[in-house]
Amino acid sequence: MNKNDILGMLVYFITATVFGGGVALILLAVHEDNDRCNYYSGKWSKQDLICGCIAIGLGLLLRYLFLQDNNFFSSFFQ
Repeated sequence: MNKNDILGMLVYFITATVFGGGVALILLAVHEDNDRCNYYSGKWSKQDLICGCIAIGLGLLLRYLFLQDNNFFSSFFQ
């Protein structure tokens, strides 16, 4: 895993947290399709797809905890 993979995961994580999983999945699909055509000789990079899905899942988890259970975060600051 290199620096670009970590930055990509951060982008998908933030996108999923702010805009939701649907937007983040569309971004992942568009970006990985572009990479598939230009860098991977027509093959999907399974590592990039898995890392992106993990980042989106974690972003959705944070979004769920933040939006549904406001007492979860306030308990840390008391």
